[in-house]
Amino acid sequence: MKNKRLLALVSLLLVFILALSAAAAPVNAQPQEGAQVTPEQVAALVESLPETGSYIYNWTTGELSPLTAKSPRLSYLTTVSAGISASGTTVKCSSSVSIYKDYDVDLDMELQQSTSSSSGFDGITSWYKSVTSTGTTSLSKSYSVSSGYYYRTEAIATVLSSSGRALETVVERSSSKKV
Repeated sequence: MKNKRLLALVSLLLVFILALSAAAAPVNAQPQEGAQVTPEQVAALVESLPETGSYIYNWTTGELSPLTAKSPRLSYLTTVSAGISASGTTVKCSSSVSIYKDYDVDLDMELQQSTSSSSGFDGITSWYKSVTSTGTTSLSKSYSVSSGYYYRTEAIATVLSSSGRALETVVERSSSKKV
């Protein structure tokens, strides 16, 4: 599993570097025009991303970009956030999404665990919320964990057209917290 993840990470890093130098080379997760994007395609995209940072993927153009303060404005969302707090061996994962256009959004939130503060994170549980209105919506869940590990929250927001076609996916990760 680690070798597969490392290979996927190295592959994505190469694509990402080429995309930056070539001003947006497409990633191979792009569906054909009019096709539905499956949860497996979204999962494959997220799995191929580097361990840290926040990213936006445009399913129409195939462009993958890191989210930074200088990033272009998101097409359908205002913000996506992910956070984590801890009290003893209970962590509280939180995520939110702000929508300014009337589209459906699938919000997936995953609690991840690692022995390192910056790499090797694996999902241990996840939650889902479907959002169908403009404005801000939040998802917050508590979970009992083992001490001695680092934990973080990963939020994945996918904007869907009225026909269910994915338009944009944003991946946001919280900082890690040792419990």
